[in-house]
Amino acid sequence: MYKTKEESKHKYTDMIRVLDEFFVPQVNPEYEKFIFANAKQSRSEPFDAFVNRLRLLANGCQFNEPESMIKSKIIQGCLSDQLRQRALSDKNMTLDRLIEEGRAMEASRLQAKQMEGGHEVVAAIDMELFIDTCSSMNVISESMYNSIKDKPKLRKVNCTVYGYQNPVPISFVGEFRAKIEYGNKLIEADVAVVKGNERCLIGFEAADRLGVVKIIDSLECKSIDFYKQKYPSVFSGRIGKLRGFKVKLDIDNVVEPVQIKRPRVPFNCLAKINDQMAKGKMKEYGDKKLKTSERNYGIGDLVYFHKPKILTNKLDTVRETIPYRVTETNGSMVTARSTATNESVTRNSSMFRRVEEQKKDDEASVVNGNETEHDKEPGIIDRKDTSADDDVGVGLRRSTRAKTETQHIQINPRLKTY
Repeated sequence: MYKTKEESKHKYTDMIRVLDEFFVPQVNPEYEKFIFANAKQSRSEPFDAFVNRLRLLANGCQFNEPESMIKSKIIQGCLSDQLRQRALSDKNMTLDRLIEEGRAMEASRLQAKQMEGGHEVVAAIDMELFIDTCSSMNVISESMYNSIKDKPKLRKVNCTVYGYQNPVPISFVGEFRAKIEYGNKLIEADVAVVKGNERCLIGFEAADRLGVVKIIDSLECKSIDFYKQKYPSVFSGRIGKLRGFKVKLDIDNVVEPVQIKRPRVPFNCLAKINDQMAKGKMKEYGDKKLKTSERNYGIGDLVYFHKPKILTNKLDTVRETIPYRVTETNGSMVTARSTATNESVTRNSSMFRRVEEQKKDDEASVVNGNETEHDKEPGIIDRKDTSADDDVGVGLRRSTRAKTETQHIQINPRLKTY
């Protein structure tokens, strides 16, 4: 640098040029053009700030006509659709005129918002938020809310929220709707304001939408039919609640029992759990009152189908003589397929009966229906009794029981008594 100074004969302009070449980093025009081409006005950026940013970016691009390029970029990247339509409709629009109209439209829009009683935040607010994947809400402290220059209007929080392992509910000042921007993503979400000076949190839903957190390994829930085909032995028997079933637990008396606190149910799942518990209690009460019993057959068992009354006649049986095989169960509804005709029917579980139980009932009815020799009436000979045929010579004959005389009752018409 000393030699260069002597060769330039101590000229000031040459010294500045040499220092700039040494200290100022080299500019890549192609990269600067790429940055300029991707520039867009953000939602919290004023129109003048956007124009000044384009001018600074255009300085490093070495454009031959920078004014024309800045004008084109304003038309492409501005937020106002009205300004874009105005510029495209007027072919003689200059850069200065475009900037003036953009300022006028932005000012009129803000004034109209104030006249309507609305509110719009123009300046962006940088805020540090801690990511809490277990939180279902976005929360900021009251002190952070008070530091905002143009405070948004708050509305009441219509829910009760508890902290982790804290039985006391959280006190809220209110909540508001905000636009949260991270990187190239912008979302709208509700933000609650907590009393005091607590840490500001962003919940899992907002963090997931912004791409801050990523789910690496997730469980894919497949259909029930997939698991039925994969594990047929599990779904072949009875599945459900075991009522009146005693379970013996092996307890080591040497180990001292320790009470473990029940984990708190997440707030967003509390309503669903209470609803399911209420439905379970109602079902248990109804089953107890109606004296219902669980079905004793499952998928793959053979059952007899009870015909509806409209399909039966006097000569037909009450139940189908051809067994059906159970193919699907959904609550109290059972789907079975005929083993002969391959016909499928879906009815209530009370319309089916297991084949083994039906056979036992039929055998019991046959045993109870057989008459012994002592039960037969005197004078009546069975056709199958060969010893009686030898004595009498006929299969049947009239009964020899003594006939009882008919008793006549006389009515006195005067007294009208019997």
